[in-house]
Amino acid sequence: NESCATVPIMQPISDTIPPANPGTPSIVFQSAGATTAQFSITWTASIDQPSNTTVPTYEYRAGYGDGTGTQSGTVSTNSLTLDMPYHTSGAAQSGYFCVRALDAAGNRSIEQSCNALPVPARPIITTFALGLTKSGTGSGSVASNPAGITCGSDCSEAYSSGTVVSLTATAAAGSTFAGWSGDSDCS
Repeated sequence: NESCATVPIMQPISDTIPPANPGTPSIVFQSAGATTAQFSITWTASIDQPSNTTVPTYEYRAGYGDGTGTQSGTVSTNSLTLDMPYHTSGAAQSGYFCVRALDAAGNRSIEQSCNALPVPARPIITTFALGLTKSGTGSGSVASNPAGITCGSDCSEAYSSGTVVSLTATAAAGSTFAGWSGDSDCS
């Protein structure tokens, strides 16, 4: 006669422990573009429990208190480069950046860590008009790089201050390009 013992089957323990909150974001202004300000943002990594490993994902949100400029996403490191649109008013405005840790089991840190995002005023971009006049009895065209002028039909364009514009003249068959004339700072 054989006796049988009942052996309990162990169920895997599910991870329900939220990871530690990420550290307060450190925000460094990098550059001002025509439509966005760029920031480098880092924070202290969160440690997941019970595995005692760095969390694999962070969720972030950024925007302004009035609801404009809102963006969000996920990253797999404790840093990112953020291109924040200028405030709709064009004035300097303080926004926010918040980050929350997300572990492999889908648990979110109890708190998100936030910091102010000091977005500068939209830069004023000064433009200057560049205009051409073809002269002589021949025919041909002039094109610009960057694009904008295709002189035959469009012989002027506004360019941002500091833009270097190269012009290329192409003489039509039977015509000869004789050179440039005009302002002394053009070559």
